[in-house]
Amino acid sequence: MCVRVCMCGPVAVQSLLIYDVGNASADSDTIRSVENHLCHIRCVAVGGYPPPTLRLAVDRRDVTAEFALRSRSTLSGRYGMRLMTYRTERVAVSFRPRADDHGARLKCTAVVQGLKPVVEYVALDIDCK
Repeated sequence: MCVRVCMCGPVAVQSLLIYDVGNASADSDTIRSVENHLCHIRCVAVGGYPPPTLRLAVDRRDVTAEFALRSRSTLSGRYGMRLMTYRTERVAVSFRPRADDHGARLKCTAVVQGLKPVVEYVALDIDCK
């Protein structure tokens, strides 16, 4: 069996989305939470080759380490013309917003080396305890 892979260089991310898993009906431009409570936020990138690197920040504070990295690939199309699509995501595992994060923006950046980064933002609406 012979498998041929044709890659002509880097491929851009098709979509990037930040959302709160625990509140699917919320406004997509704002994530609401309570200070020091664990959030269920995900940043999901679909597409990109090689698979993109995802970084998260609250304003200028890097919070990437508070989000676990997950990735998977799927094959579609007929044999000999298959398309491999990557889904790369960062899932909050220890991200607990601070009271002073109220009004800040959470930024997710997807980077495929050699291409312009794709960036998505959401506002944080943080209630104090």
